[in-house]
Parts: sequence; C-alpha cells; structure tokens
Amino acid sequence: MLKHLYEKDFQLWLQQTIEQLEQGNFAAVDMEHLVEELTELGKSEKN
Repeated sequence: MLKHLYEKDFQLWLQQTIEQLEQGNFAAVDMEHLVEELTELGKSEKN
C-alpha cells in the first residue's frame, strides 16, 4: 500500500512510513522508496 501512496501523496507516504518505523512494523515499510529518499538526502547534505 505505501508503495502506491508514494506516487500519489508524498506527505502522507512519509507520515505513514514514519509511523510504521516507530511501531517496528518493518514489513509494511516501502523500503525501495525509503532507501531512494535517504540516498538523495545524503547527497544533498553532502554538498
């Protein structure tokens, strides 16, 4: 579900991803997009 949400409503995807991580529900996390976002964040923080 979160994977589809990423493309439709980023802010809601982010909020729900945070909630899933806080609850330890890692199986429900959209890891593909989470890794993508963290990678981009790391690149922007590096500069």
